Amino acid sequence: MITIFRLFEKQIQDFWYHGSHEDFDRFRCKQGTLWDPYYNNSPIFLTSDKYFAEGYGLCKGGMLYTVKVLTDKIFNVKSLPFDIDIYRYEEKGIKKPDLDYDTGIKLRNYIDTIFDDDIDTSRKYNNLLSGDYSYIEEVWFFEWLKQNKFDGCYIYEGGTLNLMIFDPNKIDIVKKERLDSFESINYKFNNDYDSLRYKKHLDVINNAKIGDILVNETIYLYVEYLVTHGEKNDYDNCFVDGDLGERLDEYDKYQLKEISIDDIDLDEWELDDYYTDIYKTKYIDNKDYPPIVVGSEYSIIDGLHRANALKESGLEKIKAFVGI
Repeated sequence: MITIFRLFEKQIQDFWYHGSHEDFDRFRCKQGTLWDPYYNNSPIFLTSDKYFAEGYGLCKGGMLYTVKVLTDKIFNVKSLPFDIDIYRYEEKGIKKPDLDYDTGIKLRNYIDTIFDDDIDTSRKYNNLLSGDYSYIEEVWFFEWLKQNKFDGCYIYEGGTLNLMIFDPNKIDIVKKERLDSFESINYKFNNDYDSLRYKKHLDVINNAKIGDILVNETIYLYVEYLVTHGEKNDYDNCFVDGDLGERLDEYDKYQLKEISIDDIDLDEWELDDYYTDIYKTKYIDNKDYPPIVVGSEYSIIDGLHRANALKESGLEKIKAFVGI
C-alpha cells in the first residue's frame, strides 16, 4: 500500500505562491512539459518562496498569486530509499528507518517496465530521489503519480521547496496582486533585486572587470533576469520552447572581454527593429549596457538586439561574456 507522505510532521506549508505573466481567477492546466511539448494537462507549479515566485511574475502586467492547496495527497520522493538501499533490503533484509521501501520497490519496478536497461532504470530512479525538477518533469512519472492517486509531488530547486499539482480544482486562490515591472536594460542593476535568487549573481555581474571569469550559474541567471525583466519578457519562447538554456549550458565558465563588433555575426538570428531602437535609446540615456553573451567563436547566445543597437550607435568594440 502506498503511503501519503507529508513533508512536515507538525506543520504543513500553509500558503504557496505562483508568479505569472497572466491575470486570471482560476488556474488551468497547460500543454507541454520540459521534455514533451505535446503532453496535455501538464501540472501547475507552485513555490514556498514568495520571492522565487515574483521572479517569474515580474513583467509588464505580471501577477503574484498566494494560494492554498486543497489536498494532502502529495508525493515526496525524499521518503524513498535509494536503489542500493532497496538491493540491500531485498538481499539481506537491511532497512533504513523512516523510508518507504514498498513504494520505492513499486516505483522502481514500474520504471523497469518502461526502460529495458537495468543501469538506466537505476539511474532514473535515483535521479528522481534528488527531487530536482529536471528529473521530476517526466511524462512517465506524471502517469505513475496519477495511477497511484497522488494529486501532486514536491520538487526541490536550488534549495527551494516547490510543488506541482495536477488538478486546478485543488488550488484555491487566496490573494492576487500585480507586480511592478523592471527595466533590466538600465545597467547597472539597481540594488532592489526582486529575489535573493538573483541578487548575489547580479552583484558579481555589476562588479565584473575585463578579464574576470564567471561561472555558468551566474551567467545563466543573469540572462534569465534580462529575459524576464526586460522589454520583451520572452521567457517561454527563450527557455521553454527555445534552446537558450541549452546554449548557455554549453560552457562551464564565461570570461568578460571587449570584442570587436565586426567579429560577431549580427545577422545570425532574426532581428526586430523595434527592440533595437529601444536599446539604442537606452544606451544614449545610460552610456552603458549589459554585456552580451557569446560562444567561444563569438556566436551570439544572448544580446542580438543590444549588439545591433551598439553598432548602430557607433561602437567598434563591446563588452561580452565569452564562453570558455
